[in-house]
Amino acid sequence: MTWLLLLMLFSEAATEALPTHFPNFEGKNLNGETLVLSDFKAPVTLIFVAFKQEQQPQVDGWINALGPLRQSHPSFDYVELPTIKPVSRIVRFMIYRGMRSGIKDAEKRARIVTQYVDIPSYMETLHLTDEDVIASFAVGKDGRVLKRWLGPVSDDAISELSALLVRRNAVSGGP
Repeated sequence: MTWLLLLMLFSEAATEALPTHFPNFEGKNLNGETLVLSDFKAPVTLIFVAFKQEQQPQVDGWINALGPLRQSHPSFDYVELPTIKPVSRIVRFMIYRGMRSGIKDAEKRARIVTQYVDIPSYMETLHLTDEDVIASFAVGKDGRVLKRWLGPVSDDAISELSALLVRRNAVSGGP
């Protein structure tokens, strides 16, 4: 009986805690257009949350790995949410101009919306514990979190995402 109780406790602790819904966001992308979460109508949108500039190569690794999935699931979408603590308007402007000038591709700029939020509270909302680790959230068009991956892209993560896209596209009736 004791081992059963321990097994139950261990299983519960090992279960990944996910937020039920991704918090709504609104902000300007790097093309100057206002985006909100509800703008993304795909059956699945992958949302990358990174807290530090040096995490960008991990986000880029994910995006590069998405190429084949985007070809086979054209309704699949993604957005990057660089997440920074609140700063003054002038510092925001400098960050925006610096990021925009460093990214020449308009399609890539359209998918980047910097969030200026209270980091500890945002992390709590997203059930994250380490701002040194990027988080990738698969979110349904209703804003519900379907799956989360922490850290750099892996073959297992891409396989899981592919299976999720097949299931969600079958449910939505779309390609």
